[in-house]
Amino acid sequence: MDLNSMRTILKVVALLIHEETRKQIEAALSRIEGINISLRMVGDDRSLSEVGLKELPDVVMFEVNGHREKDIADIENILKEHGDRISVFVTTKGSDVDTTRRLMRAGVKDVYPQPLQVQEMVIGVSKVLADKRAMQRSAQGKRGGLTAFMNAKGGSGATTLAVNVAYLLRRNYDASVALIDMDIQFGSAATLLDLKPRSNVMDALLEPDRLDPIFLRALMTHHSSGLEILASPGDLSSYDGISEQAVTQLMHVAVENYDFVIVDMPRVFMPWTYAILALAEPVMLVVQNDIPTIHDARLLIEHLPLKGIAIDAIEIVNNRAMSKMHSVSIDSLKEVLHKKRVHRVRNDYEAAADAQDQGLLVVEIDKRSDMTRDIESFAENLAKSHFDRKEDKSGLFKKLFGHAN
Repeated sequence: MDLNSMRTILKVVALLIHEETRKQIEAALSRIEGINISLRMVGDDRSLSEVGLKELPDVVMFEVNGHREKDIADIENILKEHGDRISVFVTTKGSDVDTTRRLMRAGVKDVYPQPLQVQEMVIGVSKVLADKRAMQRSAQGKRGGLTAFMNAKGGSGATTLAVNVAYLLRRNYDASVALIDMDIQFGSAATLLDLKPRSNVMDALLEPDRLDPIFLRALMTHHSSGLEILASPGDLSSYDGISEQAVTQLMHVAVENYDFVIVDMPRVFMPWTYAILALAEPVMLVVQNDIPTIHDARLLIEHLPLKGIAIDAIEIVNNRAMSKMHSVSIDSLKEVLHKKRVHRVRNDYEAAADAQDQGLLVVEIDKRSDMTRDIESFAENLAKSHFDRKEDKSGLFKKLFGHAN
């Protein structure tokens, strides 16, 4: 497998008038990994139609001067000719609502008024990068989908949710599911499944040249449900021997060979963890509704787009929701994290404790508890979302959900 072919590079060309705008855009976009940006000063006296592009980029960012009709018309013509191949963003000072609406109707992705709010621009361009990655994966005929679970703060319950969701995807939808525990030092997914693995994820990462479907399946530990897990060593192994290339190859081999790949992430931020999050659709950020956890979640939501992870790919899971111990409402959670939707998993301490004591999963212990019903609904939504993204819905998606139309 050619590792270089796995990397997605977004080519961005910015045609700018003012030096201050150039500095702001360069500072903002150069922080996004996977961006190749070319900044060109074109001045205020040149028509955009006169500015030639030797090679059509993925993104063109125009700075235009207020209401100048010629600039607006040029952008409309560019989108009419190339709108199916490029994404266009505009920044301007002094344009009115009607001009902005006209640009958006023409197909401009977004219009950023000046002075620039660079975080909004980072989010917009990161979304285009994520979309390009998704298109490349689709073109390569990838089989499954990768979902990453990560705690916003330690102890929020990401591992419990990852394991239970992986189990339900296997049991309820007869799908092939790989659970990969990337929490190298403190991973406990195998323990929750009452398994004693003979191999672990480091066996794969330290021999990336051997990583193929046969080697990966040989390293997997099998659960009685049919779920397959690549366990964590859980022994304070050093992160030093882990390369971004090896992790990326592992994820690609897994995605090519399973319907679902569920990754339990460590709360560690290194090139290889960012690489996994960039491949994930979606990233499930697990929070509890207390102020310290929400603070960390907001930091992550602001930071991850700088690493090429689309803000739309980050979904919030409110674990232990409606617990009397927590003071922040779900509505407040949505407002603070700027998310219209939050997945709810209600608290059931007794069922969780019984499951841990008996070496079973929460969804096996009490099938009628609020917690079990919420996790089942969560798994169903994930399954529908995944198969709905596939171009061919005639196979497994119809079998699972009966959509035969």
